[in-house]
Amino acid sequence: MRRLRPVAGARALGLLLLLAVCAAGNVVGQCPDGTPPPCGALAPRGVAGPPPTSLAVLYFETRDTTDAYLADGLTEEITTSLGAVARLQIKSPSAVRRVQRANPGDLRAIGRGLRVFWLVEGTIRRAGGQLRVSVRLVNASNENSTWSTAFSRPVSDVLTIEQDIARDVASNVAGVLTTAERTGLASRPTGNPEAHDRYLRGNYYLARRSPRDVARAIREYEAAARADPAFAHAYARIALAWALYLDWGWSDPFLTRDSMLALGFHAADRALALDSNDAEGWMSRGYLLTFRYPRTYQGVIPAFERALALAPRNAEVLHQYASVLIQLGDYDGAMRWAARAVALEPDRPISFYLMANATLREGRVAPAAGWADSALASDPQFYPAYSVRARVRWHLGDRVGAKADAEAARRSSPTGAEYWGECVQALIATWSGDTAAARVYLAPALARLEGRAELADREGTNVAMALVALGDRGRAYDVLERIRPRGAQLWFWLRDPDFDPVRDDPRFQTLIREARPPEAAR
Repeated sequence: MRRLRPVAGARALGLLLLLAVCAAGNVVGQCPDGTPPPCGALAPRGVAGPPPTSLAVLYFETRDTTDAYLADGLTEEITTSLGAVARLQIKSPSAVRRVQRANPGDLRAIGRGLRVFWLVEGTIRRAGGQLRVSVRLVNASNENSTWSTAFSRPVSDVLTIEQDIARDVASNVAGVLTTAERTGLASRPTGNPEAHDRYLRGNYYLARRSPRDVARAIREYEAAARADPAFAHAYARIALAWALYLDWGWSDPFLTRDSMLALGFHAADRALALDSNDAEGWMSRGYLLTFRYPRTYQGVIPAFERALALAPRNAEVLHQYASVLIQLGDYDGAMRWAARAVALEPDRPISFYLMANATLREGRVAPAAGWADSALASDPQFYPAYSVRARVRWHLGDRVGAKADAEAARRSSPTGAEYWGECVQALIATWSGDTAAARVYLAPALARLEGRAELADREGTNVAMALVALGDRGRAYDVLERIRPRGAQLWFWLRDPDFDPVRDDPRFQTLIREARPPEAAR
């Protein structure tokens, strides 16, 4: 496998210094600066306060829940537009959401939590076909308003409203804008209001990462593409959504996995035909190639390198590249690129979860608990993090915490992914000596596998891990041998430490050989 350039800068390196402290049987994750998770980049030494060009766009408020997608979308699109002005230091929407939720209405506390000089806050209200938006720029240290404005325009003018707000905020913070900065602020992926609205709705549902919500996101992106057939970003997001379906093993009553893959490639190819410089199009193509060539990952690395060259500060691109590396056994590389994603967006539960898995595969259990802590601090409903933390807590002697996490995994696992909670509860019950309860927990997951000739790797390996713990090796192998495809992703899951009891078994070794990528890191 091609070796990666090391990540420069203390920010990413600092993330890798997480300390996990074991005390009184409990595991408490601690970040390098002594703060609790989620861990982010450290503030530069010797800096008394945040830079005067640092700002965060707070999530706009709306009284109507049906407009939540519009409030969120407006916030995120303004944030993205401001990123075109390199002189500004913009906080990611995920970091803003966490700190804003923790300090509702307290602007000074939000400013301190985000370490920014300026805050942008606003409200939206839809009245018939009119959109009323009020926004102001606030000094976070004293809550004084420096600039404010209000719009009452047709809902179809939301694109112009976004641009006007971004331009005025940028000029009030950074001063006179250059021609290049004005051009960047004026750029837009689509000029069609309906397509833009559908795109915002799709983003809202895609962020929820459940089968039902991602299916709805696909419908919204498809509607956006119908409204604007030249909307490359919409096609790229369709491709990403189908890749997520394949990756997480979600099923569709009308589509096979091959059909999902074909739909994903059709969307990715369309995105790149419309705009060969669309970074998300290249990322989605690389992601989909991992399912077209599950063992060799042919073309995957070049596609991601193209995406990274086009968008070196896109946290999703960085994260997905880290995912590819962890599947190929390059845990150091995966940690470095995931660290870069988290440095840009400090509240990425999926990236922290990836880091937990990387350290766990290396046999470093305590740091894995710390990264899982960070994932759950970012999103208390992120069920895979409860699953992994339950297991690492058990191995670190925290029996009570392990049982609580297993129960939390069961409660938070969405429809279509119930196995995450069921399987870890079965594991913990088995290790506790209650095999009867373990079999009750595992029964629904096993029932869903009946009659299925092929299984997805995440579901199959979770079920098999619980069966191994119960001593039912024959049934575990029956499950594992039905997993398709046998490639890098399956090889990654088979390297989990909780498969160690069967690691030397010839049948298990056969699975390892059949799944191992030819270019996997040794």
